[in-house]
Amino acid sequence: MHKTATAQRLPDRPRTEEVELLSRELRVEQKRFYLNLKENSRGRFLKIAEVSGGRSTIIIPVSGWIEFREMLDQFIAQAQAAPRH
Repeated sequence: MHKTATAQRLPDRPRTEEVELLSRELRVEQKRFYLNLKENSRGRFLKIAEVSGGRSTIIIPVSGWIEFREMLDQFIAQAQAAPRH
């Protein structure tokens, strides 16, 4: 584990110390995804970053993991059931 100080973009939020608990990289076609399990004073969260020319990031707090997984499972099932064009 290592600690990083991250400046939040919102002016009313102070810098929050984050602890990285787990980190993985996933390569899909020409894209790279970085999944980071982190923790700060507000709790644990999953940070997913896509790198392909630019960088896009989403952060999912632990309270949303189950619902996120259920939605992802629905998308996977739908994609596998739908005919390809």
